[in-house]
Amino acid sequence: LDVQDVVKQFLDSIAIDDESFRLPCYAHSIQLAINDGLKGSTCVQPSLEKISKIAKLSHSSIAVAERLENIQVCVPNPNKTRWNSQYDMVVAVIGIQPSALNDILIQAQHRELCLKSLDYQMLNEFVSLSTLFAEATTTTQAQKTPSVSIVASSILAIYQDLLLERANVKHASSLCECLLESLLSRFGGMLEQMLLVIDISEKKKKKNFYDLFKDPVFLVVPFLDGRFRLNWISSSSLLEQVQEELSSKIQQLVLEQCILIEQVNAPLGTTENDNPILSPTAQTQPLSASAATSPITPKRKYLFTNIVKETKKPKSDPFSYIKDEIFKYLNDENADDMVLLKPSNIYPTVSKLAMKFLSIPATSAPVERVFSQSGFLFR
Repeated sequence: LDVQDVVKQFLDSIAIDDESFRLPCYAHSIQLAINDGLKGSTCVQPSLEKISKIAKLSHSSIAVAERLENIQVCVPNPNKTRWNSQYDMVVAVIGIQPSALNDILIQAQHRELCLKSLDYQMLNEFVSLSTLFAEATTTTQAQKTPSVSIVASSILAIYQDLLLERANVKHASSLCECLLESLLSRFGGMLEQMLLVIDISEKKKKKNFYDLFKDPVFLVVPFLDGRFRLNWISSSSLLEQVQEELSSKIQQLVLEQCILIEQVNAPLGTTENDNPILSPTAQTQPLSASAATSPITPKRKYLFTNIVKETKKPKSDPFSYIKDEIFKYLNDENADDMVLLKPSNIYPTVSKLAMKFLSIPATSAPVERVFSQSGFLFR
């Protein structure tokens, strides 16, 4: 591995792609994927409309609110800008005993909102299909743990879950297909980076998401999170060969990024001779003066040339200390997500990479929430 080639490829990628570091909001991308999936499938819409009306009734009717309070049920008010609030609303309503819910609706003279058996089946399948979407949305907005590290692992889990649900759902099969297509149109590039074969036409790709989520940074950051490392790959349903190739690819990406970190942090004025990191491993030694002036110097003879082979010293690897750090980190049993961010000299190079990448926010939702709360204070 030549550090000069690594740096050149890195700088060339920046020159070709001006948006190589602009990462889209993950929570927003998930919401768009869910919305497109629901728009493409109408099978579950009537049941969802009933749930929405029941939720509004629980906040507008005092009698309904009191009856729900008596059975210790609180139906959250949905927020259009946060799809997971609608998911929580559905979970809360279908969690009510069907007979109790229907009695409340009939007494409130809203018999048309009573949920039938088919409604419950459709809604249960909707919840099953969207559970991992909701969990990913909530987990990404955590403020005390790295958020960008869960993007790749959660997308792989959601993709494999939809493939599994495709064979199990009975009433919401069209919703499953629409969610799968919507997911691939935005995150297919990331799944391609995971060495998966994605069957999607160019017309269906959302280019403003597809290419951006293809950035290798999404494969590097889970490795730097003590919760994941490479466990999210080994615990997946990927083929064993794919797991091995993907793990090797990620370790190579981490090594290259660590080399770049060392390149940037090298003292100014350091020459290639002073710093072994900056010098290519395959650099040839200069010829002696006699050899240079006499190109036809005969090759030296050795006794027993055909019997004893000349032993050559192995070439030193200037990146061996980085590889040792990576190997040691992989075998570290500390599952703390901030293990590389704590003050320590155990992983001096890998920790620099963690400081750079784990600080990336996966979503802008917390910042937007601060602006909203500030607006309430000034009103």
